[in-house]
Amino acid sequence: MGEHEGRREPRSGLLLNGLLPNGAGSVIQALDPERWLKAEERTAELIACIQPNPFSEERRNAVADYVMRLIIQCFPCQVFTFGSVPLKTYLADRTLT
Repeated sequence: MGEHEGRREPRSGLLLNGLLPNGAGSVIQALDPERWLKAEERTAELIACIQPNPFSEERRNAVADYVMRLIIQCFPCQVFTFGSVPLKTYLADRTLT
């Protein structure tokens, strides 16, 4: 018995991995330039809304610095930021994680 024997595809025609089946190449259509431009403009608007601004970045860094100083004062250790703070992969004005 094969690994995929008895396994059925969903009725939508999409494979479970999110890809289209082999014969679906004719379904793909190119966007016309006007729609493409509109998509690029909306994407730029979205990025402008969620990217860190100077105020939120300054506030986030102040909180991280405060927590680092607090830990260093209480424990004899070095403290480093990691994750979303130094990589700036967070949404502006959201909680520290």
